[in-house]
Amino acid sequence: MYISKPILKSMEMGKTYPGKEVICMDYEAGGNHFVAGTKGDEILIYDMSTGERKKILHSKKYGVGHIRFFNAAKNAVHSSTKVNHVVRYLSLEENKYISYFIGHQDSVTGLYTTPSGMLLTSSLDKTLRLWDIKSNASLGIINFAAPVVTSYDPDSVVFGVGISSTRIALYDVRSYEKGPFNTLHVKAPGFEADWTHLMFSPCGKRILLCTNGTGLILLDAFSGKVLSVLRGHKNDHNEPLEATFTNNSEFVLCGSSDRRIYAWELKNYTICHSFSGHDTTPRIVQHSLKDINFASADSDKLALWCPTF
Repeated sequence: MYISKPILKSMEMGKTYPGKEVICMDYEAGGNHFVAGTKGDEILIYDMSTGERKKILHSKKYGVGHIRFFNAAKNAVHSSTKVNHVVRYLSLEENKYISYFIGHQDSVTGLYTTPSGMLLTSSLDKTLRLWDIKSNASLGIINFAAPVVTSYDPDSVVFGVGISSTRIALYDVRSYEKGPFNTLHVKAPGFEADWTHLMFSPCGKRILLCTNGTGLILLDAFSGKVLSVLRGHKNDHNEPLEATFTNNSEFVLCGSSDRRIYAWELKNYTICHSFSGHDTTPRIVQHSLKDINFASADSDKLALWCPTF
């Protein structure tokens, strides 16, 4: 089900869960389950048919930095914040590790999976690595001069790499070793900030660059033309606020240091609504690709939003 403006404006917090700060989250591809990782080294699993928390797993030894579902919510992969920088493949049903992805020499900054079993990771060690999640094998390493931001396109055929907050290199997964097939040079006159996240729209036609400033850069995924710098939210402490596209690619949602979540309509690149309910900055927002709900988290609360329309 896709979201419309009336439905979007009707959204309210359906469930809230106080606790340790949520720093990463992911919806299962079918939209039935949701997982979150916290600064308290917890992995929280939710049933999205009810919004109820199903299970709490603990990763006291290794911590949780980034997390993604794999294999229809039975398993997940997560990065570590303690001991080392290994990415771990976890059975959520049995609460035990299946395999490990060893190689990064510094903190993992991005982690993405594909339905076919590929894993893409980026790190402060200035490398991007591709893995085969089924065989625990490293497929390749791409070195850069500085840390990068990255993500797959919705078809998992292309991945984009944001470099030095100035350009995006586009790689074909099937021939990444040949280098990028295209490089988009991003120019947003009058706006400068570091890129903190890169994401493709669900339709694959746009790329969103989250920043540590007061703007989100929206560009054409094919030409690299900047369509708009989405403004209006606040970022008083230059935080890496993580925004999200809605499942129909028609809206972008992002938290703000005024404790609100803002929604931009991409038909005209203007704010069409804002949501209240958080007591501190909602640093991360994520919309389900399969349903009309979204999740957000501040320093001490996770909120699951649903329509009342």
